[in-house]
Formats: sequence, structure tokens, C-alpha cells
Amino acid sequence: MNIRPSVIAALVTASASLADARSVSHETPQAPAVVLRAAGMIDVQRGVRIEDVLVVVTGDRITAVGPARTVAVPPGAQRIELGNATLLPGLIDLHVHLTLAGNPEANAKATLLAGFTTVQDLGALNYRNLELRDAIAAGTSIGPRVVASGPWIGLSGGICDFSGIGVRGVDEFRRRVREDVARGADLIKVCVSGWLQDAVNRPEAFEIGEADLAAAIDEAHKARRRVAVHALSRAGIRAAVAHGADLVVHGGFADPTTIREMQKRGVRQLPTLFSLTPAATPAAEALLAHMKTSVGLGLPVAFGTDAGVIPHGRNAEEFALLTRIGLTPAAAIRSATLDAAQAIGWDDRIGSLSAGKLADLIAVDGNPLEDLSVLKRVVLVMRGGQIFKGQRAMGKGEGKGERAKSTRQRFASVHPCLNAANGATSARNTFFSTIGSGAKCARAAASSAADTTNSPFSP
Repeated sequence: MNIRPSVIAALVTASASLADARSVSHETPQAPAVVLRAAGMIDVQRGVRIEDVLVVVTGDRITAVGPARTVAVPPGAQRIELGNATLLPGLIDLHVHLTLAGNPEANAKATLLAGFTTVQDLGALNYRNLELRDAIAAGTSIGPRVVASGPWIGLSGGICDFSGIGVRGVDEFRRRVREDVARGADLIKVCVSGWLQDAVNRPEAFEIGEADLAAAIDEAHKARRRVAVHALSRAGIRAAVAHGADLVVHGGFADPTTIREMQKRGVRQLPTLFSLTPAATPAAEALLAHMKTSVGLGLPVAFGTDAGVIPHGRNAEEFALLTRIGLTPAAAIRSATLDAAQAIGWDDRIGSLSAGKLADLIAVDGNPLEDLSVLKRVVLVMRGGQIFKGQRAMGKGEGKGERAKSTRQRFASVHPCLNAANGATSARNTFFSTIGSGAKCARAAASSAADTTNSPFSP
């Protein structure tokens, strides 16, 4: 059968038109842009407040930002007027334990509603934190963006040997790293030293063997994973940095030579001062004094709280402690925004209010450059263009999540080795029976009950 070329051309054109029509009919109409107007915005790069600003959000991205007179408002945009509030990038906490101290989903929600739109979870008793990370990413659970390690990796019988997860020997440390990577861990957490009082009493001591430490870091780097180390003693920090650690967790006693190496390589320290210094003990005062000296020497710092030791949702309590070690309000804010984003390699997507970055932002009631406590008064939370707290919170609710009655009660509910000054011995023994770490807790029980810094809070 002969078909004229003109007919073939008509059929091709009709088919193409039908395909186009089907394509158009299945497209999801793009939501209108959202424009937020506020009295001010913190430019975290320069450490200044810009007055009378507009931020334009389209989908999950910031598409324009700046003084209101310079920003064009897209036609049909939804407007949110925030009055005297100040806009900031969503805050970032690089040391949390979402699966400790209560329901993980409630903890994640409390953290997000407190203004922390990204967190780094540095240890769990299993891989539940990775499951929570994935549930939040899939939209089936409410919380911040999560970067997560698997369970702590530490010496058998040591500070992180919860429920017998500790290991010994180079081969076993390498195996644990490979297992965490296979399970989907974003980074590796290695426990190097003991806690604060031990770091004060024995500055040249740390519990992990150098060969084991080197092996764990090498194996992680082969898999293109960063390594965060629990290290407080002078020698522990020195060894970890020398062997290539990427992040030092907790405030500690780095020496000037190590600080220079950290500056050179961009290795940041997470002070976690609110959890480490709940009382004005000699060890706590020694830590604060040393950290202030270290900051003066140029120690790179990023924001971390060890939430799970402190109640989830109270992460912003850390800011006041950062000023005690010499950070200006602008530097403290930057530590929880751009500096923290750089520490996890995400500064191309979060950490500042910039066109093209993810629309993770918060509004607070006041000017945080004048009063950091306003960071505890968050009036709006947006993550990825979706509002979770404040105007039009899309039915997500603004509950504060599960919280303990007090910080000390929260400690007693999750930590195996709380001394008498921190909580009841019965609570410690109960946790002991289910988690276990006898050698470590026996040492803690023998410590001075008057010094709360003896308590090995969650690594």
C-alpha cells in the first residue's frame, strides 16, 4: 500500500502534538513564589544586619534576596510579612543524637521547630539514626536535614563500648568502618579519648591505639567518608589530627601546634560547652579558659551541642557559652551557619541566605547580633521552601516534641555513668543493665561525686 509523503508528515505531526499534550497534561503546576519581608536579615559572611529585606523563594530554592528596594517581586507571589523579625539561614548543629533521650521522631521535630534545619547525628546504639535520616528525606517524618554516622566506633571496654559494640585491633576497626559505610553512614565517628576530668588529669593519655586510630581514619577516607573524633585530651586531639581526622568533637585541650595544623587543614572543633560544663567545677573552668586561649590563637570552631545530653530543642543554649570563649555574636552565628555548612561540605547549598541555595531559613524575634538569646525565640522555620513553624505552617503542627522535666533528668534517663551529682545511681544502674559498659562506669563511679564533669555524657 502506498501512502503519500504528505499523509506521513501529517501523522508524524499529529503524534508529536498528542505527545506534547499528554506531557503538558501530566505536569504539576509550579507553586507560586513566596516572598518574605522582614525588618532585617543577617549576612553571615560579613557579620552584619541588612535592614528591610525581601527573600524570594521558588520551590525549594532561594531565587532572590536583598534590600526590599532592590528585589523584584514575581507576579502572583504569596507574601509573608514578618514585621520586626530578623531572618537568618537555618541553623546547623553538628553534634546531636536524635535517637537518644526520648522518641526519635519527636526529638527531630523539636530540633527543627527550634530553628535547626540541618543536624549531624554522631552516634546511635544501632543504625536507627540512618533510618530516621532517610524517613525525613522521604517526607514521611518531620525534622531537619540529617547527616549521620552509624554507631560509635571505639575500643572494647572503652568510652564508647555501649552494649558490647567496642572493637580491638586494626582489622576490627577497619571492618567496623566498612560495615558503617555499607549501611549508608555519611561519615564515621571514632572515640579517641576519655571525658573532661580525665583530659584534665591525664593530658597525655588517650585510650585508642594509634595504629587502630590510623587504620579507622584511613579506611574511612578510602571510602570518601569524613571522620569525626571524640577527643578532649591534649594528646588525643594531637594524635587524631595528625592521623587525618576531619572534625574534633567536644571542647578540649588542643596545643598551639595542633591548632596551627587544624587551621591549615580546616579541621574544626565542636565545643559542646553547654553539655560539658553544667556546673562551675575546676575542670569546667579549666576547659573554658583553655578554649578561650585557643580561639584567640585561631582555633577553627563550628557549632555542636551533643543534644540528647541536653534536651532536644534547646540547642540554642550553646550560643551564650560560645561568647564566653571569645566568639563575637557574629562569629557564634556564623559557627552555626556558614562555618558548619563548610565543615560538612554543604556550603554550596545551605549556610547563608543566597540566591540558588536551598530555602532553609528562620526568623527570630529581635536582632541576634545585639542579643544572642533571641535565637531561642524562633517565630518562623522554613526548610526547603516548606514552612514548619510560623505563618501557614501547612498543618505540620508546632509542638515542641518530647522533653524531660530537666536537663539532669534527661541525663539520668540515657547515660550509663552519671555520678551522684548528676542523677540517681538507680537510673545509672538501670541503663547499665540494658546498655552496659562496666569498666567505664566503674571508673566513673569511683570519681568525685562533687564534680559533674566526671560524668561520661553521650559521646
